[in-house]
Amino acid sequence: MSHLTAIAFQDKHQAGRVLDSLRQFEKDKLVELDEVVVLVRDEDGTLRRMHGLDETLPQIGSTATGVGLGLLVGALASLPIVGMAAGGLLANRFMSRKQLARRIRQFNDAIEPGMSALFVVGKAANAEELLSQLQPFLVGATFLQTNLPDELLSNLSESVQTSVTTLDGTALKRVKVIINPASGVERPILRPLNRILKEAPFTWDIALTQRSGDAQRMAAHAALDGYDVVMIYGGDGAVMEAASGLTGTGVPLAIIPGGTGNVMSIELGIENNIETAAALLTRDEIPVRDIDMGEVGEHRFALRVATGYEARYVKETTRESKERLGKLAYALTAIKQDLELVRYKLVIDGEEVETEGYTCMVANSGNIGIAGLPLLSRISISDGLLDLVIVQNLNYLSLLRHNVSADEAAERNKMVRHWQAREVTVTTEPSETLIGDGEVWGETPFTAKVLPGAVRVIVP
Repeated sequence: MSHLTAIAFQDKHQAGRVLDSLRQFEKDKLVELDEVVVLVRDEDGTLRRMHGLDETLPQIGSTATGVGLGLLVGALASLPIVGMAAGGLLANRFMSRKQLARRIRQFNDAIEPGMSALFVVGKAANAEELLSQLQPFLVGATFLQTNLPDELLSNLSESVQTSVTTLDGTALKRVKVIINPASGVERPILRPLNRILKEAPFTWDIALTQRSGDAQRMAAHAALDGYDVVMIYGGDGAVMEAASGLTGTGVPLAIIPGGTGNVMSIELGIENNIETAAALLTRDEIPVRDIDMGEVGEHRFALRVATGYEARYVKETTRESKERLGKLAYALTAIKQDLELVRYKLVIDGEEVETEGYTCMVANSGNIGIAGLPLLSRISISDGLLDLVIVQNLNYLSLLRHNVSADEAAERNKMVRHWQAREVTVTTEPSETLIGDGEVWGETPFTAKVLPGAVRVIVP
């Protein structure tokens, strides 16, 4: 007999991301999905169904009178489907949809504003293998109900503790705030920042960047000077620099989005609001997530490096157009670029591969700047691996923007090639522009290496 497994996420987009992963794993014969439901509770308290059980939505959305947060097993990353595999039983439809809706309603109170939840009935072919594949995507999640064996649950708990920890907010003494005044969005920062931090128990001081590399240098010096936290206000380039300066120091990074894309903030669920982002530092218990970094020569990246079509249009997009048009500036520049196939010579963890495509990306994060819409569902910022993606059909990027599953689009149309590795070398002939986290870094060839768990970042 199969069982219902339910899991809640602090990020309201994360349940959808995990479902994308499960769908891919189903294609790989790792899992069989019998019934899946994804719910999201908006900040205003509205509970929405994102997937599954169309006809029973009113039953799910009604106010729960049953179990609340007291029933949660604990703050663990979890494996929604593994519990269904205990004993090797085949997954049967053990309850009607109306029965399933009533069971889900029991956990309404556990889905708080800004959270999402995943409810799964199914079967895993290999529980341990599926656990290994899903673990990076489930950091910070909480079991509502599971049949996961105690041994696997214990091992999972131990592994998660190395990814997410907490700071004692009342113990913070000094915070360095680094501001990039040339960030992509022009808006006042000091007054809203002061409104939130003036009553904080710590002291804070400000440093302004003037040129490329300042944020990295300032963050590194702050760590050496004994600051408890470094806060960065700026776009993805400034965030990357600050993270680079803190790599290996153990000093957490707080992010206030201030750029055009703010992809890293979207990846980590940080709201694009100065006061909300700053307020993350004022909590008694502050969650901190360990994230990987990539390294290319003397440069480090948190999101991705790219060459080919993407690098060309990023290079040609002017600061003036970004300030005037925001994200639209990239799109308008992109349509002016010539579409040229590039021949890529790759060395992937020592294995040589040759292929062609329009864009080559070595990604640490799968986020493309649209919440809940990853480049590929398997890409994780905390899995200790880099993801090499060759886009071979530019329609792939268009499909992403029309809510078509990235993995489904790639599978159906063979639009991308994808590898995971710890070290990748990319060579082109002739040389192509290389960008890292939105900044021009030079030209190919380049070698990218992963730095697992290199930086600690404060998250919601």
